[in-house]
Amino acid sequence: MSPESKIKQEIKALLRKEGFEVKNIIKLPGDASERDFYRVFTSTQNFIFLLYPFPINEELNLIKAYKLYSKSDLPISKILRLWCDRGALLLQDLGDESLQKFVKTKSNNEVNKIYCQAINLIQKIQKKGFENITKSYFLNRYLLDKKRLIWELNFFLENYVQKFLRKSIKKEKYMELFNILIDLIDLKRKVLCHRDYHSRNLFILKNRIYIIDYQDTTLGPPLYDLASLIFDSYVKLKKKMKNYLIDYAYKLNNYGWKFKEFQRQLLLTSLQRNIKALGTFGYLVTVKNKKIYQFYMKRTIDYIKENLQFFEGLKEIENLLE
Repeated sequence: MSPESKIKQEIKALLRKEGFEVKNIIKLPGDASERDFYRVFTSTQNFIFLLYPFPINEELNLIKAYKLYSKSDLPISKILRLWCDRGALLLQDLGDESLQKFVKTKSNNEVNKIYCQAINLIQKIQKKGFENITKSYFLNRYLLDKKRLIWELNFFLENYVQKFLRKSIKKEKYMELFNILIDLIDLKRKVLCHRDYHSRNLFILKNRIYIIDYQDTTLGPPLYDLASLIFDSYVKLKKKMKNYLIDYAYKLNNYGWKFKEFQRQLLLTSLQRNIKALGTFGYLVTVKNKKIYQFYMKRTIDYIKENLQFFEGLKEIENLLE
């Protein structure tokens, strides 16, 4: 029996004890983590079975973030069962329609409406989520402060430039540029950020957005989640729609900035975010052998090039891209 078949038998046994009659189990494509996902078909409904490669407890970032999002009345997939010793969770099945898939089949008007809903949810995370947060929430997680953002850009140099492109570079020169970039981002203001707020982590069910992969939720720059959504490696928005959504977000909450500075902060934040994403893709392709992520590099590079044009002192970063 293959390892996957053994796991499926184990899932059936666990669910049988809970009173579920399992009809079928299908392994789903994973995300960028080490976790495995299975869709479980029972006689009454479907579930998602999430499996960690290690035992878990109530201090797991996912569980602490789940409690925070639930208390804040944010739309997420419900945790229905928990087997800590096995590192397993049974989740509500939200279906297959991610925002990434939604934009491919819907009209501009429908896409526009759902993105406005996504931007509204960013505000709810920042306001309701922040109201319910406690100091203990941050015991096992980093903040998106200068130290972390610089670490991510160094990760890009190591995993995209050196491992993926196999370029020999003087890291010190580019780390100086990256320090300039981070110092331009307003880090004095901190809000609650989902951390990976893009089209693959937003699912549509009955015209309502549900949020997944919220376990890295932490404090960071005000426009971090908006940058993830607007300059998304998985979906390219048309320029007219992108401008509309930026204007919509500004009117919803401008964080005390005038529009020009709001735009500037968004572009700076997206530069850091997209450069970091290239580092992650480089790591996944070269170290984890997940070649599919190479497909998303070009769009990410295009965003970086496009946004670098607005910052004369940072243009040398473009030398690192390809």
